[in-house]
This record gives sequence, C-alpha cells and structure tokens, in this order.
Amino acid sequence: RVIMGTHGRGRVGQLVLGSVAKSLLRSLEIPIFAVGPHVRAPEAFATPRRILHPVSLRGFYRENVEIVRRLAEFYRAELILMHSIEPDSSEAKAGAHDLSWAKRQLDASVEDPSTMIVELRTHVSYGEVIGEIIESASAFDADWIVLGWNEKRGNPGFAESAAYRVMAAASVPVLTLPHHSQHP
Repeated sequence: RVIMGTHGRGRVGQLVLGSVAKSLLRSLEIPIFAVGPHVRAPEAFATPRRILHPVSLRGFYRENVEIVRRLAEFYRAELILMHSIEPDSSEAKAGAHDLSWAKRQLDASVEDPSTMIVELRTHVSYGEVIGEIIESASAFDADWIVLGWNEKRGNPGFAESAAYRVMAAASVPVLTLPHHSQHP
C-alpha cells in the first residue's frame, strides 16, 4: 500500500497545481492510505478501534465487505457498514422500500455474521453520499474509513472523484481498496 498525506485542494487548486492523491488513485492498483488535511493527531489512528465501510450495494460490494471484514478482524476493530441513498438517485425514486431494502442488503452482505470476532453494525442514511460518509464517520467515532471501489467498472472518473473527495474532507484516515486487492 501507499501511505500518504493529501492537501485536499479544491477543483481550481487541482487544475493549477495538480493532485498527487487523485493521480495515484487513477494510476495505482494497490491500496492507498491517505491522511487528509482535516486529520488531527494522525498517530492516534494507527490502530483502528472502529472502521466505517461505505457500501454501494452495486457491483462487487460483497467482495469488498469481505475484505474489510478481514481487515477489521485483523485489528480487532468494530466494523460499521453504511449505505447512503442519494435523494436524486434511481434507488430513491424506487419507492418507500428503499431504506428497509438497503438495511436488509447491508445485513446480508456479511456471509456468516455469527463467525465474526468483532462487533458489526449496519447503518442506512438518506442524503448526499460524500457528506453522509463524513457525517457517519463522526457519528460512529470511526478511526478509519475504508472505501472499496472498482476503477474498471462504471464511471471511473466518478469513483476516483468520490474517493478523493472523501480523502480530502475526512477527519480520519481513508484507506482505498481497488476491488482486485484481495489482501488487506
């Protein structure tokens, strides 16, 4: 993995000065552990007690959940799986069942929760994804945010941008795991 700091520059700063973090997200196929500009006392986060894992409920999310589960068990850290439904998404337009459906999907995303050696919590929110991730990390007192994403599927620019935006805004370190990274 690459361990780095990021300044969290806005779009104009990225255009003028570039963004090493964003460039690395685009080009590396290994996990990136980023300490953003809002992280205070990064040494306090060396060993996580709570890991927040935002889950998209699309694509390879079950594989990512399994990777993050193993990571949480390695550190003996509580695992919080969260999913955010954006108000303008097709998921939100699907109807009233979306929150309960998402909660059931999150609960079922861990293959056999009875074998877990750490506490597992699931949380579904409704709002803009990046803001909800940041807010959930604070609400659950998470020590790390672990983002699983697949740069080869869907819109890689969006995935890269979302991961970078979380890195830049989070008050805790962020670990990004490309989907094919099978070993935390």
